[in-house]
Amino acid sequence: MKEAFSLIPIQHELAMSIGRDIRLKPMLAEFMKVCVHRLSLRSCHIYLLGKFTGDSCSENDKLQYFTSFPATQKKTLHQQTFFSNWLASYETSSPSDTQPIKLDHDQSSYHIFPVGDFGLVILERTSKVLANELIAALVPIIERLAVSCNASLEHERTLSEISKREALEIALREQLKFSKAITKIAELVAVETNDKAVINGMSRILGETLELDLVSIYDVNFSIDIARRTNEWRNLDTANTVIAPEQFPLSLFRATNQALQSKIHAKKSVILVSHFDAPFHTLLEDGAADLLHNDLQIKSLLWQTLLHHNEGFHLLALKQTSYKRIWRQEETVFINSVVHHVSTALKKFELIRERKKADARIRQMAYYDDLTVLPNRTMLMDQLNRELSFGIRHKLYSAILFLDLDRFKNINDSLGHSAGDALLREVALRLKKVIRSEDIVARLGGDEFVILLSQLSNSALLATKDAEQVAEKTRQVLSEPYKLLDHEYHVTPSIGIALLPEGEESTADDILKHADTAMYHAKAAGRDAIKAYQPAMQIAADERLSLEKDLRLVIERKELLLQYQPQFNQNGILIGVEALLRWQHPERGLITPDDFISIAEDTGQILRIGDWVLENAAIQVKKWIDLRIFPGNATLAVNVSPKQFRQNNYIDSVKNILNEVGINPKIVKLEITEGIVMSEIDNTISKMHSLRRYGVGFSVDDFGTGYSSLAYLKTLPLSQLKIDKSFVQDITCDPNDATIVETIIIMANTLGLDVIAEGVETQDELRFLVEKGCKKYQGYYFSRALDSQGITLFLQATAEKR
Repeated sequence: MKEAFSLIPIQHELAMSIGRDIRLKPMLAEFMKVCVHRLSLRSCHIYLLGKFTGDSCSENDKLQYFTSFPATQKKTLHQQTFFSNWLASYETSSPSDTQPIKLDHDQSSYHIFPVGDFGLVILERTSKVLANELIAALVPIIERLAVSCNASLEHERTLSEISKREALEIALREQLKFSKAITKIAELVAVETNDKAVINGMSRILGETLELDLVSIYDVNFSIDIARRTNEWRNLDTANTVIAPEQFPLSLFRATNQALQSKIHAKKSVILVSHFDAPFHTLLEDGAADLLHNDLQIKSLLWQTLLHHNEGFHLLALKQTSYKRIWRQEETVFINSVVHHVSTALKKFELIRERKKADARIRQMAYYDDLTVLPNRTMLMDQLNRELSFGIRHKLYSAILFLDLDRFKNINDSLGHSAGDALLREVALRLKKVIRSEDIVARLGGDEFVILLSQLSNSALLATKDAEQVAEKTRQVLSEPYKLLDHEYHVTPSIGIALLPEGEESTADDILKHADTAMYHAKAAGRDAIKAYQPAMQIAADERLSLEKDLRLVIERKELLLQYQPQFNQNGILIGVEALLRWQHPERGLITPDDFISIAEDTGQILRIGDWVLENAAIQVKKWIDLRIFPGNATLAVNVSPKQFRQNNYIDSVKNILNEVGINPKIVKLEITEGIVMSEIDNTISKMHSLRRYGVGFSVDDFGTGYSSLAYLKTLPLSQLKIDKSFVQDITCDPNDATIVETIIIMANTLGLDVIAEGVETQDELRFLVEKGCKKYQGYYFSRALDSQGITLFLQATAEKR
């Protein structure tokens, strides 16, 4: 009874140790500690079946070591083979049948108690074994321990389930928050149509969703080594007041720069987490970045590439300045998703912009002139048709002015196409200043422009008057000097006017055609003139078309013929002849070059005609030489068209013709215009030198009417300058023409060139030329142009006098 009474405190203390903690491991630790102290044990060990240890790698029905007291004794039992064998036998029996047993080994005794269905308690003692009464007293305590273990495991399972549910709820709430943010991003890119609005919206949504302090967008440009901030969202409640620089050099951040730049060629999205708190392998060791972050009080930072471009990409920077933040994988996945949506939208915007640019370019090419950026013929005709329909419905007159620049070809040929283009652009600018906002000025091509004057009047007379006033103003504006190649040049326009509508049956093509016809009449009137369309003008235009048609067969029909005008020196001696082309039309009679050469130039027929002239003139001279009536030092002058001279095969063509005819090339003198001389100067010089070596001479025809440069003339293999008849005919009454002629003669003498005057018709003109030093002449004063029979008789008579 006494011994039983003495066990009560032990039982009580052991029982109390079991109830001090609901957690399994702390409860067992307290129980083992009390056992060791109250029962004078060396150690106490707990083994549990695998399914109760919480170790996912353990087998459910295998006993596993769980804990010991003191902890230093935990490996002792694992090395005892016999004990392990006993544990194995326990695992195969029913725990309810297992009774406490005692084992002795190496001066230690072990008392083993089954703990319900959970495992075993092993008590190790080095002194005498426990008394049977004590063992019996421990059995209900161990049974209570089993109950407590069960309660503890249930509690832990409950806590685990609660923790899992709470974690799931947190994850779901976060996922819902992220989903709402993605929805907002989707709505943003669906509604907004420009980059800035989308980027600003994205920055705000990211900042609010992730509770950030700052969200910045940088344009990282590796070509100029600069990162420039383009956008920033700031949480006014939490962000610090430190303002980061607008831009900084990329070279400042070597490691970061290399990490980012390595991705540019692959154009892949990359996340770089700040080295302050990165838990991943993307940790950046960048001292410069560290210093900058300290200066800007940035405690956590995440970078995400947003959109690539040719020189780099845009960088999204998410900043935390109020606390250090560890970026979780769920957050980076969310950020990636946002960036994907926004990048896709920005790329779509870029494609739309490119498409709009392409559409605008196509429209520009379709409706506007490339050189002057004025509306072209297509756009003009569209507007002209609308204006015509409106005028017919409302009985309101509009007008078009058809402009062509006089002698523009001389500028183009003399100064080159770049100067000609500059002139056309300046003309376009001047025309735009003349018209009203409702009017249109268009370029049809070349040097042709059209002004559409909209809705002038319901009176044809008043509309014509208004159009003539605008035309006169236009003429004056375009006649002002142009500065080209550091020199001033004057260009005048010829302007044709046509009203619209002309009747309910009139078309836009008709109106334009009539204005064009009026413009040609302005040119025929001496240029620098204005003409309003009259129905009779169309007759002349139709005649031109008829001539163009007939000209195509002029050689085959043998309708061309040559006349020859003699050339003389100051002693009245014949020194040569000039071949002059005529067209003997079967219905119209004899047509001079002034009436058809421009048509031949426009249609390209001049190439065939030019070869025909040289060949037939050479054949005629060969006949005269064979008849011994052509002076030995006389020359044959033949005019050359600019289009003809620019042909790549022109040199071979001249040589082939003269070789086939069989005359000395030194007899032939090709008369070229100043336009040919000044156009494509290098190519011109090369061709002239080649033909000069062959023996052909060169004369500049109509000298003084173009824009020749003295510096270029000195480089050309010329033999003669010809004074234009427009100067010669007024030298006795116009001091300006007299001065020009005298200057040309002095220039020719200075350059060592012959000078010949054409169009000499009076004794006074000849006397002036002789006094000024001109020694060669041609004109009616000496002889008119003669046909082949007449010039042959003339040469025969001249030969008999020699």
